Amino acid sequence: MGWQPCEVCEKNIMTKQLFFAKVLAFFFVVAAVRSVVSAIQFESNLTLGNTAFWWFYQTCFLLLALVSIKYFVAKKQSALMKLIQFYILLVLINFMRGLLISDTYWDFKGLINNSLPLLVPVLAYLGTNKDLVKRLLTTYFKYGLVVLVALLPILPKVAFGYYLVPVTLITLFYSALSIKTKALMIALILIVFTADLGARSNVIKFFVPLCLCFIFYFKNILGTKSLNFIRITFFFLPPILLTLAIQGDFNVFKMEDYIKGSFTTLKLDEDGHEKEENLLSDTRTFLYVEALSTSEYYNSWIFGRSPARGTISAHFGHEDLNNRGERLSNEVSILNIYTWLGLVGVLVYAFIFYFASYYAINKSNNYYCQILGVFIAFRWCYAWVEDFTIFSLTYILLWIMIGMCYSVQFREMTDLEFKVWVKSIFNGKLKSYSAKA
Repeated sequence: MGWQPCEVCEKNIMTKQLFFAKVLAFFFVVAAVRSVVSAIQFESNLTLGNTAFWWFYQTCFLLLALVSIKYFVAKKQSALMKLIQFYILLVLINFMRGLLISDTYWDFKGLINNSLPLLVPVLAYLGTNKDLVKRLLTTYFKYGLVVLVALLPILPKVAFGYYLVPVTLITLFYSALSIKTKALMIALILIVFTADLGARSNVIKFFVPLCLCFIFYFKNILGTKSLNFIRITFFFLPPILLTLAIQGDFNVFKMEDYIKGSFTTLKLDEDGHEKEENLLSDTRTFLYVEALSTSEYYNSWIFGRSPARGTISAHFGHEDLNNRGERLSNEVSILNIYTWLGLVGVLVYAFIFYFASYYAINKSNNYYCQILGVFIAFRWCYAWVEDFTIFSLTYILLWIMIGMCYSVQFREMTDLEFKVWVKSIFNGKLKSYSAKA
């Protein structure tokens, strides 16, 4: 009878795995709603939950992820996550710094608002378990799209790209999909493209996976060396372009200086009136100027200013309720990391992306993970252009994809096994959670 306790123990673990998987999947779908709340409030003044409610949700999501690690992630896998662990420790240290330098209510509110998204990398652990990732995606496409339909009457055009971001992950594995699912993905991508062409970031984030998915059909030509070349290019391109811009030789954001012609679209302003928007307009250079000048003024190059403080902003400083002329965060992910955590934070952040793409491309048995590795390298590059550092489905999915790159389970699969896994997201019952990543 000595085997019975072990059997009971295993059943208890499986029960807890199933419980956490269902709850995490629910929180994942809620993240989609959370991602469009600000856009809805901006255009319709309709409030969906207050600050305290969303803080509570974010905290619960992170705590659930932390507790569930022991049920979904094996020690062997955890050993590969040292960089993410160090990054989280760095965030916690800077959170404590923020507590020490905060004086007013708005300081503490800003600290919490900025710190919760900085802890989203905890969710990378969820991405290491293939059955759990399947549960998250299956639940999203089964129930999340239904919620989307319910939100249509109040959903701004720009918000489609925020809500439908899981489509970008599935699109990377386009060749593994059934004809019906392929048609669904293309339809959803077209909705994002046609909803708001002025939302340039959404268009780019959906267009790049659409391009990368076709790499699979040329895998005999584009081998590991070719993908590594693309990966390295994505990683070193941002600092090279930044150096050229600082020297005044070439500014990639000032495309109006290099491209002739009129590229405009119509967009609604704050009053609901249509206005013409230039698709080539430079909306980033001043953000870099403000971030670099702030770090020079406060000598915060190395360790940053903590998540409690931001950049001195001539453009948005008048909105600072502390009357310091600061902007707590901006649209460019890497500038937020730099402002809050300094060069130390940027380097750790860079290494996480670098090794995620490295493992995916060089240590995988399947080509799908290699494509994902290229996409993660692109997302590092794009972090210098946008990628809001906020608690959104976009940022959550990014870290789940990074977890997939580090995942032994995903990288051990063959092309055929990975194809079966992708198809199972849309077909068949979910398997039990008997194995840790």
